[in-house]
Amino acid sequence: MPQSGHGRNADATLVDHLRAAFLEHPDRHIHRFLTDGEGEPLTLSNGDMDRRARAVARALRERMSPGDRALVLCPSGLDYMASFYGCLYAGVIAVPMYPPNPALLKRTLPRLVSVISDAQPSVVLATSEVAALAEEINTHAPSLRGLDWLAVDDAEGIPAAAGWRRPDATPSDTAFLQYTSGSTGRPKGVMVSHANLIHNLDCLADAWFREDDPDGGIVTWLPPYHDMGLIGTMLLPAYLGRVVTTMSPTAFLKRPLRWLRAVSDLRATVTGAPNFAYELCLSKIREEERAELDLSCLKVAFSGAEPVRGATLDRFAETFAPQGFRREMFFPGYGLAEGTLMASAGDRDADVVRLRLDPQEFVRGRAVPVPAGEEADGAKELVGCGRTAPGQDLAVVDPETRTPLPDGHVGEIWVRGPSVAGGYWKRPEESEETFAARPADGGEGPWLRTGDLGFLSDGELYIAGRSKDVIVMDGENRHPQDIEQSVEHADPVLRPSAAAFSVDRDGEERLVVFQETRPRLAAEEAERALAAIRTAVTEDHGLAVSAIVLVRPGGIPKTSSGKVQRSACRQAYLSGEFTAVARWGEA
Repeated sequence: MPQSGHGRNADATLVDHLRAAFLEHPDRHIHRFLTDGEGEPLTLSNGDMDRRARAVARALRERMSPGDRALVLCPSGLDYMASFYGCLYAGVIAVPMYPPNPALLKRTLPRLVSVISDAQPSVVLATSEVAALAEEINTHAPSLRGLDWLAVDDAEGIPAAAGWRRPDATPSDTAFLQYTSGSTGRPKGVMVSHANLIHNLDCLADAWFREDDPDGGIVTWLPPYHDMGLIGTMLLPAYLGRVVTTMSPTAFLKRPLRWLRAVSDLRATVTGAPNFAYELCLSKIREEERAELDLSCLKVAFSGAEPVRGATLDRFAETFAPQGFRREMFFPGYGLAEGTLMASAGDRDADVVRLRLDPQEFVRGRAVPVPAGEEADGAKELVGCGRTAPGQDLAVVDPETRTPLPDGHVGEIWVRGPSVAGGYWKRPEESEETFAARPADGGEGPWLRTGDLGFLSDGELYIAGRSKDVIVMDGENRHPQDIEQSVEHADPVLRPSAAAFSVDRDGEERLVVFQETRPRLAAEEAERALAAIRTAVTEDHGLAVSAIVLVRPGGIPKTSSGKVQRSACRQAYLSGEFTAVARWGEA
């Protein structure tokens, strides 16, 4: 397993590991930030990052006690990193959150207020620019008055680092609260300990790096407020002493070329993103722009946080092959906040594994492969997400009877091991239900119930969807991702962003589809797209659509990691609180 040069100590916390990595090479600049996604990066030496973290820690300890919570409300960048490390250095529990958008306060504040109400932080770590919004935020959310705002980029407000002392933390102590994405319900704070982080970081290091690429670095645009960006692309390189170059998610979304150009120019060996990011590169990067890139440096291009689509992998690998991208660079994986991050991962030295499945059998809960060379109408292809993380166990269980299922049967994914977090913050009943599951036969436990559906085949894990999102129609389970994929490709005016869900009408489940499109459509374009969606769902899945709502780009709510919030779409539909470009049926 790759090491950062310092030994492993069973009693060490993440603070000990980070300081050892920073101080081993204090003059190295492993933290780099591309302000606009391009140009010369802002950097901070390891020694200076350590000093800034100690200074923030001192400021926190003057205001609060170990175990108290601090809200980290900095934008992506060096200030965010120093703030998060400062919480660790103070023994304070960090609560990372997106900074509120000044132009969309009414829309972005409810989640922030919900998290603050749950975590009850006493200090907010922010940049001066974000802290300047405090009064306006308090106007919209009076419940937030009384919070102590600390501007981490204000040298006068931050004490010297010299008086810092190591916190009396242990590996079992909570390092931070990772609030769940809220894709199927209200956000909950997952209590991630130092021990959880160290185990998961070791698993990630083992999966992504090899000793033959000792200088390999990471390029990322992933938001550090979500587990994949925070743990996989911020904490991991710091833990290993490897260079990480970051840009903001906005910089990437405005111009996806910036991501791949940074990989090419900086010779990164590891990068990655959810499936939609690879699709965005395919649709937004022109041929003449691709010609400027050299992606042959990559060893790992991970894909996770949302369904990994084989068609996307194929098109990306084919399109960027002239730039040195190889299909085997793709690295699908599966993880969740409750498991710290990674729960399963592929083999870096092997090709991505796929299965083509009989669609009729799959809706009955059985994964029956279609024989090679045999045609099957509507065959469903799933991409393997690897095997269980080292030192952990993974099982597929019938969620109703809690009995283990054999290979090839779809059920709920259960995980146990050192990466499984300690539960939800201040929610003992929900923690008991989710983190302390045991098989019906009284077998060993506890297990984490992930709420995700999948199956095992020859040890490989395949993801079918979220159990709460499953659509039950005609007595069969339908996975919304399958319907959404058909909808998205039904007509050229539609964007790769859909949400399929069911609503109860007089005791009958009826299918509703939200689909993003252009902000304005001619009447004939809208009619054609609505008809194409109905036809695609009927032909591909044998289902009738009850209602279709076409919305503007960005009109479908998503989590910080890009997961579709189908429950939020359902709520908006039932309450009528949505703005449609066009609609059909009961909508």
